Amino acid sequence: KLDYVIGTHPDADHIGGLDVVVYKFDCKKIFMPGVTSDTKTYDDVMQALKSKNQKAQAPKPGETYTLGDASFTVIAPVMRRITGRLEWCFNTERIVFCLQVMQRKKRRKIC
Repeated sequence: KLDYVIGTHPDADHIGGLDVVVYKFDCKKIFMPGVTSDTKTYDDVMQALKSKNQKAQAPKPGETYTLGDASFTVIAPVMRRITGRLEWCFNTERIVFCLQVMQRKKRRKIC
């Protein structure tokens, strides 16, 4: 039995195998941000949740959860205004650089 399962974001390197965890374990709460993806990995996780009649919750910054004698508080994601537009800022406790470069006449963002 798992009290909390956390998928930090829907990229395959962060949720790969999460479908197996959902299938094999009794998961009390499953946290994932309210962000979707069009990958097979994401679809596999969504199908596993559906088969177990579960839904992932998107925790809000500031919410605190207990785990035995310990607790954890959600600190991200948060929306921030960056260069005049709203963008997700996933990591407010560390220095994160977001670089926009032109590559073959196409703007590319590297965060």
